[in-house]
Amino acid sequence: LTDIVFYARYPDRQGKPIDPKTEKDVVATWRGILNSEVKPALAGPVPEGPAAETPVAAPVGAQPDAGALAPLLDQLKGQEPVKAIEDIVTSLTEIQANVDSPGADTSKWSKKLWEAIPDTSLHKLYKEGSDAQYDEMTALLGSARELVSGLTTAALQAIVPEISDTQTAQIIGYYHQQLNTLTPFFTQMANMNILHKGKSDAWRRTCNVTSLSMVLLSLGVGADAFNGDKDLLVKIANHLEPSINSWDNLMALRMPDFVQFVAVLTEYKDGPDEGFGTRVDAARDTVAPKVSTTLNIFTAIVKYFGVNRVHSGEIDSKGTAKRKNEDLPADKQLDPESFKTETFKADVMREVTPWINQGGQIVVNRPGHYLRLQSIDDSGVTLDDPGDEGKNYHVTWAESNSIGHFRSWQVFKKA
Repeated sequence: LTDIVFYARYPDRQGKPIDPKTEKDVVATWRGILNSEVKPALAGPVPEGPAAETPVAAPVGAQPDAGALAPLLDQLKGQEPVKAIEDIVTSLTEIQANVDSPGADTSKWSKKLWEAIPDTSLHKLYKEGSDAQYDEMTALLGSARELVSGLTTAALQAIVPEISDTQTAQIIGYYHQQLNTLTPFFTQMANMNILHKGKSDAWRRTCNVTSLSMVLLSLGVGADAFNGDKDLLVKIANHLEPSINSWDNLMALRMPDFVQFVAVLTEYKDGPDEGFGTRVDAARDTVAPKVSTTLNIFTAIVKYFGVNRVHSGEIDSKGTAKRKNEDLPADKQLDPESFKTETFKADVMREVTPWINQGGQIVVNRPGHYLRLQSIDDSGVTLDDPGDEGKNYHVTWAESNSIGHFRSWQVFKKA
């Protein structure tokens, strides 16, 4: 690490010996960087306690059994309102198949690849769909979520009289989980360089707004749902990126880039025209570190889209214990091996499944990184990783326990 810092500061001396005096200076510099920037970045957000919004009681529900539901669904699929849901699922499946068709070479999706490509705008060629595809998917998802959440036992009993309230809840959960697999994906490597910090470009540190963008679109909420001051947002964007000079320009952006500008808006302090640029720069400088160090920035952003954070939680694991040990004295150290996979799995299934069944969209954090939760089942956890793992990233429960997923997790729903 000393060599890395030394050669970064003195590139003309690459490969040359470091004299003792310079080495001492470099070591001191490195320790400062380690303590002030690296450790907080690796730690991820510090949980801030209950969300500011009105708490919502956790819904009750278990993992839907698709096999057990199959005979019932067969009777319902040809009749409204279930037929409309099935038609949307079919349309989403067709769009998703086109997104994943040749041209999106997922076999090459690796860190070595994207680090070798200097133009980060090229990275989206490997996984992202077109604007038109994602706009259509978002609209369909919004319609489908409303139809699924609106299912009632009375409506289904008109088709199959013996359906119970429990079965209705299971059907609702089944369809919300199915929709979770048919959603837009974004890679942070294609992000505009708005929320950069120090020497770290935005694409390296915006897993947060990228995961949140996937959550919004999965709820059926796109940039057109923005309910704030559009003229002000255009002015802010134009100051930070002069090529953006109209609302249409903003609407043409990928959702993570649109959300980056909304993040700046959350910290903007109003004032006279004189000094506008200075205030925008101050807002950008304030929010850039917040997206990786605080959970409440998520709440501040989603309110501009008519979305609420309805729950936030933490689930201990082997991975979170290892992270906590970095800040604990020797006599307070936790035993990571005491955090059993079976317990971790049971905790996640019990706490998280009901929110998924209700259609809540979830951002999870493991030390140093945010991801969108796609699904959980008996085999493990499936995530949409805006980093190098990409879409449909599946880990076993043992792996998830070791990594520390659910160090924090947040649930979002339409207001």
